Amino acid sequence: MHYLRFKNINLKLLLVALFATLIYGCGFHLRGWNEGMPKFMQKVYISYNGSEFGFINALNSVITSTGAEVVPSAKKANIVIHIKSAAQSSRLVGITGGASSNDYIMSYAVSYDILNSKNQVILKDQSNSAQQTYTTNATQQLSNNSQQQQIYNSLQSQVASNIIVQMQSITLEKYNASSNDKPDTQSSSNNQTVEVAKM
Repeated sequence: MHYLRFKNINLKLLLVALFATLIYGCGFHLRGWNEGMPKFMQKVYISYNGSEFGFINALNSVITSTGAEVVPSAKKANIVIHIKSAAQSSRLVGITGGASSNDYIMSYAVSYDILNSKNQVILKDQSNSAQQTYTTNATQQLSNNSQQQQIYNSLQSQVASNIIVQMQSITLEKYNASSNDKPDTQSSSNNQTVEVAKM
């Protein structure tokens, strides 16, 4: 009897999961869930001369997840993300266990401009960053290195997502505004702190 009841519950859960998978696969999403890039910003070019390719890959991934296309040149784009700097950093904030472990704040920060297809500035001198706390273990250096890289990868994805959310809020009027018509020159910092359990 208990077995049959348990089997019924499992079957119901399986059907609910299957239904959720089907409607997600058909393109149904809750409102606000990655609604995509505006139609006038469907072709994106990323301008960057640095070496933080992990972040560029993360940015590419977030852009394509919205249904937009990352194009190989500014001439083919209708919006340009000009990455001026992208860098990771860590700061020691505490020593515990007789120096056997150290507490750090790990950060990833990006500064950038957003331009339209006429090379006119839409958003100027923007900055975005994310951070997370981390505790090292002096006896497990290889594990420390692996975990730190995972954290930096996560921070890169967070910053990339923040930038794309900001771009999605750009209106057509702002997109068409000339850089001579008082562009947004204020630095809009969208810093987000990602707090997790110490590792």
